[in-house]
Amino acid sequence: MNKHLSYFRSSLLLFVLLFASCGEVLAATKTVIIDGIKYKYSKNKDYLIVVSAAYSGDIVIPDTAGGLPVKEVGSSAFSELDDLKSVTLPNTVVKIGDYAFDSSKNLENVLLGDSVKTIGHWAFRNCYNLNEMKFPESLETIGNYCFDKNLKMTEVTIPAKVTLIGGYAFEGNPQLMKVYSLSTTPPDIKKGYIDGNEIYTLFDDNDYGDRTLYVPKGTKESYKLTFGWNQFKNVEEIETTSINTAKEGNATLTAFSPLKGTLSVYAEAESNITVYNAYGQIILKDKVNAGTTSFTGMPSGLVIINGKKVVIR
Repeated sequence: MNKHLSYFRSSLLLFVLLFASCGEVLAATKTVIIDGIKYKYSKNKDYLIVVSAAYSGDIVIPDTAGGLPVKEVGSSAFSELDDLKSVTLPNTVVKIGDYAFDSSKNLENVLLGDSVKTIGHWAFRNCYNLNEMKFPESLETIGNYCFDKNLKMTEVTIPAKVTLIGGYAFEGNPQLMKVYSLSTTPPDIKKGYIDGNEIYTLFDDNDYGDRTLYVPKGTKESYKLTFGWNQFKNVEEIETTSINTAKEGNATLTAFSPLKGTLSVYAEAESNITVYNAYGQIILKDKVNAGTTSFTGMPSGLVIINGKKVVIR
């Protein structure tokens, strides 16, 4: 009897151990591939995070996969991929992890979507062929060395909600000559060190050369007194909510953004208008009558209309 009881107990123990082992294997299975994109589940399994795989060509991330929203690009998800050309992120993504696109040397375009709040450290380092990038209005923080050696970047517009920029965020960008910061309060810039000396810098050192900083009207002195911004020798104020001096012939144009995604133009007389995005691409070319004409469905951010700048909500 005792022999049978002992055998039963041993079998039960073996079953428990096997069940626990299977449970550990199941618990460790946290990734899933859907339509060629690899994800892992969030801690509470209520959203998905894009993770590393052999991506190539043009990648479009959906807003949902397997019934769950896609909210993050994980650490190193698109790093060191020589055949990756472009990535389009959905409006559901709120965070881009550290090293997310690091050293994808042939990457040309990344569309961030409208909800990204955080871009991690070294996220776009060594992306030598990355074209100008448009940051969404939602952006709040940019990591250390985030855009190190983005050799084709010539200008950047930092949205009004950004409060913190990592040290050396734009190091190794010799073509980056124009920086637009739309916040009325200068964002904090993290400190770094050169030869043991503490510095606050966006670029390689304290010498920003002939780069020009554009800031909202009335904030020039605040920027000139803030570490990391005070290295700019050239600082110009811009009107970020309206334009009062754009000209078309003898007619004065006034442009403003009364609602999100709306550009309104008041013209003294019938006028031709051309609207460019921050990267010099024409996004609207039209004729407006005397009075006010509104255009909806416009992209949020800085645009240039007849040579003058305006920010669309």
